Amino acid sequence: MKQTEKAITWYAQAALLCEDKKIFWELFDKDKPVLVKQGIDENDIPLMMDLI
Repeated sequence: MKQTEKAITWYAQAALLCEDKKIFWELFDKDKPVLVKQGIDENDIPLMMDLI
């Protein structure tokens, strides 16, 4: 499984568990540099957000 697919799976689970979606998206936004460091293409991040 590609890093992007793994990240989508984990973030989708986290989104389901998070009671406040606004906070979830704020935290996701803060994670963007880490996602890129882990090998996720910066251009894929908006697509990830759509899939979550």
